[in-house]
Amino acid sequence: MRADIEPVARFSGVLAHDIRFRSFDDGNEVAYLSIQVPMSAEGQRYIRAQARGTAKDYLKAKGCRQGQHLMVFGVLKTDSNHDAYVAIRMVGANTSVDWKPQP
Repeated sequence: MRADIEPVARFSGVLAHDIRFRSFDDGNEVAYLSIQVPMSAEGQRYIRAQARGTAKDYLKAKGCRQGQHLMVFGVLKTDSNHDAYVAIRMVGANTSVDWKPQP
């Protein structure tokens, strides 16, 4: 694999808990998420994810809460402890999965 190509992640699932937003001294803010993803053979998996910039702003504006369905597109990264997470590049909430027709 070429070194300049990042592994891509795309999945849908539900928020395992409310999003935690953290501000840093340099003015940056990060949204930390844990997303419960159904896996047919393994049952379910929890995926750690982080959102910055417009993806973080979108999650904050939508007021996403525990149990809400999300569609996520991002890249696989590792933190300073070498633990894997998904760096969210694009996210969608309030999808057709959550929609209910009006009577």
